[in-house]
Amino acid sequence: MGLKTYEISVVGNVLLFTGYGQWGEITVSLYTKELKRAIDTIKGNDWAFLGDFFCSGVMPFQAEQALIDTVKWRIAKGMKACALVVGNTDTPSVVEAQFSRIYRAAGANFRIFDNQKEANKWLLEQGFSQDN
Repeated sequence: MGLKTYEISVVGNVLLFTGYGQWGEITVSLYTKELKRAIDTIKGNDWAFLGDFFCSGVMPFQAEQALIDTVKWRIAKGMKACALVVGNTDTPSVVEAQFSRIYRAAGANFRIFDNQKEANKWLLEQGFSQDN
């Protein structure tokens, strides 16, 4: 589906992402364009990504490949840490396995969490805060 199923914002040196529903190639393409605009607003060179997911399934292969490219691009643009929250998904272990495959393939510094509190704690340990 090509409908916008996500929200993106920047707070401090953390890019906040909330994703809903299932993703396909069109959604990844739209997300990438909006993500590029958001990254341009981040002050400084190093930043972190905090993704919180509320989805019911996994991405098709083509979307997974496109996301690997997007993660590589984010790393090139200064992303130093990535915290992914999968505790609100319908199938956390399946989503975790797919994200692990994607983020490892991209060479990202990432961790997967059940909740935002744990994710924020890890990001703070990595030197990233949502304080302005």
